[in-house]
Amino acid sequence: MALQAYDKMIDAFREWLSRNSPECREIVETISQSMERNLTLIERVKLKAHLWVCAWCARYQHQLYLIRVAAQTIPSDPTSIPQPNLSPDARQRIKARLLSEES
Repeated sequence: MALQAYDKMIDAFREWLSRNSPECREIVETISQSMERNLTLIERVKLKAHLWVCAWCARYQHQLYLIRVAAQTIPSDPTSIPQPNLSPDARQRIKARLLSEES
């Protein structure tokens, strides 16, 4: 019984928070800014509160994080990317296959 009352209270708080939190447009801007600078305490509280009630913005934040991590793994010098090494036999087979498909 106490657990049901707690769940209802949490649901009511989430509903209130959903109605009173900033719009997703504002949160998306805040998420983008958080990637470039430290947010103020108020901005962090608004962001965390909104992410608690909005799965879409939480997903957007996670996707931005993944893009940022992926971008950081790309080397700045494209010539430093290792090239695949094919054996001469494999190269010949590929050339032969390409030439046979052109005919």
